[in-house]
Amino acid sequence: MLIVFSFLFEFCFAQGDYSYSKAKEIENCYGIFQQYTDPVFPVYDESGDKDSQRRFINEMEVYAKNHPPCPVMQNTGNSEYDMEAWQNNVDNWFTQYRYFPRYIPYHLYNNKLTPQDDEKFFFAAVKLWIKKNPDLVESTPESE
Repeated sequence: MLIVFSFLFEFCFAQGDYSYSKAKEIENCYGIFQQYTDPVFPVYDESGDKDSQRRFINEMEVYAKNHPPCPVMQNTGNSEYDMEAWQNNVDNWFTQYRYFPRYIPYHLYNNKLTPQDDEKFFFAAVKLWIKKNPDLVESTPESE
């Protein structure tokens, strides 16, 4: 699965979307919780042929569409309502996606998003997942 991360990071880094240090930060974060990630996340075939690349890109697009980013709190001016609505959205998101978040390049499939949005979604999802799963976090080798 780390092959996928390497491919995505190399692809995005080559396009100037990410710094190497940010990519490493994301990759290192995954290593801790690898056992809790989604087993159906698209895996890049290292053979590197064009058909494999196209298949991976198509699978990633489908995955991104079926696994929306974590909810972001909206500001309507009513903080109590905003917090309640956001918490409901987060709860619904977790019922659909219980695995440790994967970095998904949503901006490649939605021109209204940027690589910075992808980072924001990812790190917010990680923070929410850790908060929701403290028992799993405590049981990882890194936390012992």
